[in-house]
Amino acid sequence: MIQPVIFPKANTGRRLSLNSDELQFFDVFGFIVLKQFFSESEVERIHKEIEKAKAVTFSDQSFDPTIPSSERLQTIQLSSAYSPFIFTLSEDERAYGIAKQIFDEKLIGHQCHASMFVGDTRWHPDHPPINPYPDHRYGIKFGFYTDTLTADTGALRIIPRSHKQPYYGDLKKMPGISNPENIEAFPGFACESNPGGIVLFNLNCWHASRGGKAGRTMLEIVYYSYPKSTDHIEAMQGQIKWSKQVFKTRTDEKKRQTQL
Repeated sequence: MIQPVIFPKANTGRRLSLNSDELQFFDVFGFIVLKQFFSESEVERIHKEIEKAKAVTFSDQSFDPTIPSSERLQTIQLSSAYSPFIFTLSEDERAYGIAKQIFDEKLIGHQCHASMFVGDTRWHPDHPPINPYPDHRYGIKFGFYTDTLTADTGALRIIPRSHKQPYYGDLKKMPGISNPENIEAFPGFACESNPGGIVLFNLNCWHASRGGKAGRTMLEIVYYSYPKSTDHIEAMQGQIKWSKQVFKTRTDEKKRQTQL
């Protein structure tokens, strides 16, 4: 029987691929939880680098625990100067190896960034509101939390199989699915995790969270499948444009608050 939480075969912290059962689970459900992905020493290093990055990011304007992430996500600025290990994680042989295995083709390493969350996060997939790229092999994300999270303390919730059509499209048409007050109204699997473990999920999966403390931190590593058609290229350009606009909005907001 395939289990939703998969342990590495060895406690080396150097897994370079998914086994056949894990790969099948990921393809069918769109996500998988991998425990002990990072070693204890790596977790400690990530914690230290994130704390340094937080100090730099919020040096001129303190982190605001009163603004829900649904209104404004507070992104942590990473740099090779004070977060060198995190800065190169998209090139890490473990993440890259698994991403290449999943896509079985060329891929694009898009970003590695961290954010601090406040309040509940509504159900949503990770791409622009209008997505002309319905292919479920669009992209994947490795999510790492710096705290232990359970279903009631902000663990990522994912609706299984929501990365594939027609289920993806059916959910998009559901009344109230984007309302933060309706998180419990839709069935989702809570990906409970401890520091060192990661949640790997398809970007088309509908996901949410609830009950987390203000300031919970998530580190993300994102890869996209290499575009194969004009539609795919246009979708990729749209994704990059959308991402830049999101970060520009956050940067402009940070500058505006600094000037108040």
